[in-house]
Amino acid sequence: MKKLLYFVLTAALLFGCKKDDNGTPCPVSGATLPTSSAENPIQAGSAVTIQGSGFTAGSEIWLRALTKATDDVQATVTGHTSTSITFTAPTTVSGEQSIILKQDGGEWPLGKMYFAAAPDIQPKKLVKSVLTDDEGTYTANYSYDDAGRLTRIQTSSTGDSFYEGSKIEYLQDKIKISHDYDEVVDWEVEFLVENGQVTNCIEEDKEDGSKYETKEYAYSDNGYLTGFVFSLTTEGITDTYAGTLTAGENGSLEKYSIVEKEIEDGGYYGTYTIDFTPNTSVPNNLNLDLIGNDYLFGDIIGDHAILDAYLLDIGGTRSKYLPKQLTLTDADGESFTVKYEYEFAGEYISKIGIDYGNGNNATLELFYEE
Repeated sequence: MKKLLYFVLTAALLFGCKKDDNGTPCPVSGATLPTSSAENPIQAGSAVTIQGSGFTAGSEIWLRALTKATDDVQATVTGHTSTSITFTAPTTVSGEQSIILKQDGGEWPLGKMYFAAAPDIQPKKLVKSVLTDDEGTYTANYSYDDAGRLTRIQTSSTGDSFYEGSKIEYLQDKIKISHDYDEVVDWEVEFLVENGQVTNCIEEDKEDGSKYETKEYAYSDNGYLTGFVFSLTTEGITDTYAGTLTAGENGSLEKYSIVEKEIEDGGYYGTYTIDFTPNTSVPNNLNLDLIGNDYLFGDIIGDHAILDAYLLDIGGTRSKYLPKQLTLTDADGESFTVKYEYEFAGEYISKIGIDYGNGNNATLELFYEE
């Protein structure tokens, strides 16, 4: 989902940070800004990380229009170390902006970036979702911190006296998710993040000690996640698989594939492909990326290293539209299709009908903050 990055290109530009108007040398050396352009601007609300040496807790990042027709805008800093600083792209700026460092009583230009205008619809936070199927009702409640970042998902189902949930912690260059069952953590996920994009994910089953690692995340020039390598280590044996993703010309997820690579135990994961047909009249949610919603796609895309990355907006540029349907085809050529119907309350999706075929249906209701 809230908001984290779906823009950054892998290249970076190096700018000199010299002296301020009083001749004071810049306290940060080697400032490196993520690449952006008019064609690939930084999206409003996304996370931006600047590398360099000398940042402190007192470092501030301001954006200044090149025409100086408007006042400088201070960005919200969400994390820093001595070698990097991360801020949220403001929703009140657009176009080319000078990036200004204010620190120790002085100010210094670090370079320039292009920013996209904020969407006309300001995102209301998704606070609850309710899935209803033939077996019962499953509810998820979402909590956020002051910066608008998702911090907790609390889930329950009809007839159960326990709760399951996920706690999300934002550390420097890391995001940690602790999944708990009746308040006991049984699964932990740790993402390594660079410039707002996940580069590595380690999942650990706290019950049997199995570790899953997803690495070698690859991104296209316009920021879409295009591939990854997944491995599972159990009792000293490691199975490795590769995955690919394809985005279409309209910016929507079109294909998700898992292929076997170096199988050691006869094929734990298997090979399959999911073909998505986008519904270009249904834009993705502005708050939490619904491609990462466990109730919506968790039974189809089984990799939390991908689902959670989308949900937290560290999986690159998000899919612009939600699917009209998807078709999963396995290694034997057998397939099934899932269809989606959407209802709206104003500009926001309020209900999604899910048709799994063979008479199996479900409904996902979405509720937003007032």
